[in-house]
Amino acid sequence: MEETKLEKLNVALVGLGFGMSFLPIYLDHPDVGEVFVYDPQPAVLAKVRKTYPAARICSSFEEILGNARVD
Repeated sequence: MEETKLEKLNVALVGLGFGMSFLPIYLDHPDVGEVFVYDPQPAVLAKVRKTYPAARICSSFEEILGNARVD
């Protein structure tokens, strides 16, 4: 039987208070492609940028909603 290869899932996290716990999990998950993040607090986004450079920082919630790459 031929194995079906699934495409990687691109996810978004909005609000990184509790959501920050999931960020390293998604970044390391073998079935996740890109991880897009947004938080209204610039200091939180600066921390993400420094700690998790692979995360794709978005400037607004609307940017996430309008991003066709987010599954």
